[in-house]
Amino acid sequence: MNEKSRRKQLILDVVAENRIESQEQILHQLRKRGVEATQATISRDLRELALYKGPTGYTATPPADSAAGTVVPGSHLGESLRMFMLTAHDAGSLIVMRTRPGHASPLASAVDRGNLVGVVGTIAGDDTVFVAASSASRAKALVRAARAMVARP
Repeated sequence: MNEKSRRKQLILDVVAENRIESQEQILHQLRKRGVEATQATISRDLRELALYKGPTGYTATPPADSAAGTVVPGSHLGESLRMFMLTAHDAGSLIVMRTRPGHASPLASAVDRGNLVGVVGTIAGDDTVFVAASSASRAKALVRAARAMVARP
């Protein structure tokens, strides 16, 4: 196993065994196991491993149901929508999602990773996410699904 693969496996082990709330904690745990890394390397590894930081710390990203193009309760996308999305509106084949300041980027990342049918890509500002859908009808369906997910108890 090469160094990068070993480091990634250790990160998965650390996150599975501990409540990890910062990259600094990951670096500390890796150092305890004899692995030196930089914050930039850890950040890249977290992205490649599809780990995300939620309200309880870092965790694995469960996939959305991409075959059906729906938002799955308990998925990373569903959790991100509930945590970050304030409103969603369709505008032709675009979806405009509003968040609190600073939360657009994590929401856009979750949408990108959700592999939803009909989502072409996202652009995030500070408090707004533009989601490009493959058609106006797909945008309407995605807005309905996102709103329904946010409304769930």
